[in-house]
Amino acid sequence: MRLNAKYGFIDESGQLKIEAIYDSTGYFSEGYAPVVRNDVCSLIDYEGNEALRTNYFWLREFHCGLAMFSQNNRFGFINKRGIEVIPAKFLGCFAFRENRTVVSTQAGFGILDVEGREILPTLFYRIGNYFEGLSNICREAKGKFGFVDLNGKEIIDCQWDDASNFSESRAVIGEKGKYGLINREGETVLKPKYTHIGDVSGGLAFFKKSGRYGFLNREGEIAIEPRFIELGNFADGFAPVRIGKAWAYINSQGVQVTEPLFNHASEFVNGYAVVEKEGRDSYLTTELKEVTINTAYSSVGYYFEGLAAVRVG
Repeated sequence: MRLNAKYGFIDESGQLKIEAIYDSTGYFSEGYAPVVRNDVCSLIDYEGNEALRTNYFWLREFHCGLAMFSQNNRFGFINKRGIEVIPAKFLGCFAFRENRTVVSTQAGFGILDVEGREILPTLFYRIGNYFEGLSNICREAKGKFGFVDLNGKEIIDCQWDDASNFSESRAVIGEKGKYGLINREGETVLKPKYTHIGDVSGGLAFFKKSGRYGFLNREGEIAIEPRFIELGNFADGFAPVRIGKAWAYINSQGVQVTEPLFNHASEFVNGYAVVEKEGRDSYLTTELKEVTINTAYSSVGYYFEGLAAVRVG
């Protein structure tokens, strides 16, 4: 964070909707955004009105009706009335997804529902957040990974050295330093063979072979040959790729659709990508049109619920 920088929010026309008076901000989710001003954590609404002021050290966005907070180096969750539904007694938490959160204590990781009820006790070596109704788990150090459903029932046996979240009905699994893909039934789609595979996004997953990156389809077949030194995920039909020292975008056929003009380029989120050149941020739309931003804004964030955080100064 830059000294004396302040944060506010712009709408999709680029107009400042919420004044830049905050020391830091999160993003809008379920109608509210967390902000910090003069060391006070609050929640604001779309008009910038303060909806809830807290005495917490740290506060995040609402997901599934609950927002994570931190107090005295412990984490818990509040509802939209500011009531502590889950007390701050955990060493760490994930944001809620699919009405479940992963929490940790000194004993290990566990899973809670939105009422704070225990789905799995905090006795696991590692648990991933829920995606598509499944969470990856590992019971003990150097143990194997498998998957549980929303009730904590193991439905895919623990059998791999590593496992990612599910995305578009595929999960990345690892064995002996190589990675492949499985489906939701736990069946092997691609045997572990690559040094790295990303989550499937937009029907494609990036992979690494011989020091270069390309993309696989959901069946584990090479869709775009590995020829890039760096890249990001597909979203809205495009992915950022580094060509030399600059960044461009390709489509799902691997065709370059923009010139390598950007010093940095992000994946698309909610219809916009953030790109930077000559030290200034701007947006790229899914029509591949660059949207310039007021030069008063030294950086911009993604749009969530129609508003994006910007930094002034």
